[in-house]
Amino acid sequence: MGSKSKPLRLKKKSKREEIVKDKISELPDSILCHMLSFIPTEYAVRTSILSTRWKRIWASVPNLDFEYRDDSVLLADEYDSESYAGFFTFVDRVLSCRDPLDIKKCRLHCDCRKEDFSRIDGWIRTVIRHNVVELDLNVKIGLDEDIDQPLELPQCVFMCKTLVVLKVNSNCITYTPPTSGCFPSLKFLHVSVEYPDNDSMEKIFSCCPVLECLTINGMLGLDDVLNFNISVPELRRLRLELKLDCVYNVDIKHTFFVNCPKLESLDIKQDILSNYLFENVKSLVKANVDIWYHFEHDQHACATALLAGFSNVKYLSLSARFLESCSRDHLIWSILLWNIKNTGDVMRITRSTKRTRNMSYTQSSDGENQNLCLFV
Repeated sequence: MGSKSKPLRLKKKSKREEIVKDKISELPDSILCHMLSFIPTEYAVRTSILSTRWKRIWASVPNLDFEYRDDSVLLADEYDSESYAGFFTFVDRVLSCRDPLDIKKCRLHCDCRKEDFSRIDGWIRTVIRHNVVELDLNVKIGLDEDIDQPLELPQCVFMCKTLVVLKVNSNCITYTPPTSGCFPSLKFLHVSVEYPDNDSMEKIFSCCPVLECLTINGMLGLDDVLNFNISVPELRRLRLELKLDCVYNVDIKHTFFVNCPKLESLDIKQDILSNYLFENVKSLVKANVDIWYHFEHDQHACATALLAGFSNVKYLSLSARFLESCSRDHLIWSILLWNIKNTGDVMRITRSTKRTRNMSYTQSSDGENQNLCLFV
């Protein structure tokens, strides 16, 4: 006789296994949305496949982060059209399917073709309608493309009452701000410009009633005659990082007029020092000037006028990375004094630093970087 088989019994779960639960999914929607706001939107949308609990969480995330980078889009006619089209379709669907809630931050970094300007324009208008607080645009187009109609920043951006932070880095976006009433809440502005004209730039700077931090970087044309008037009543930090398309045989034609009564920090980084005229900057505490190329015989007046505007500065940092026509050991003093022959000018600059208690001069091991720091 065969042995009698025992009936099968299901293994009873241990007490510990019964206690284990998906505690993350049990969190409130607001917490889950906050968690997803720290990752790119592409990955936030993917969480919809986790379970029915997660299916629509991504649609309420307050931050949107879109990025598409492909050098072939900029450099060649042949590019991955399927991937490129997929990105644009994805952004379209996210903006059309998300819940009608406010957007806190939108970051759009993409390489594009000029035929898609209208879609990008539509995306910007959509996030503005959702009361966006921070807008970060980095949109690039191939240099070989003939742009007959550039991508103009929509007027609704300038008039947005909720916009506090605006960053624009693009070689195809242009600015035509209205004459009045724009940027009523903007406090932080970071713009990148290439061969700007006087009118568009000055209009942007002059129509920011509560702007506190302004950063401008980009490219200036050697032959362009530009007069930048930066007159912002509430500005506290100003950073200028500008390059020239050529640095030899330079005849300085760029002038910056700075009239900011509450300015506390000034940071200038240029290939060649431009002309600077300061008015009403008595609140200035910290100044940093970084010059890549120094031509002693061409820039006496520029340096003298620049330093004359630092009469109340408490921290001054001057540096130069490359030097022509001047020995490295005397670089800082040539910037400070510029072979000044007029005693009054020397006394004026001396008075500018008369409260200085400590002065240090440092040179890096490679011998190419020199810094003079003055502390009050």
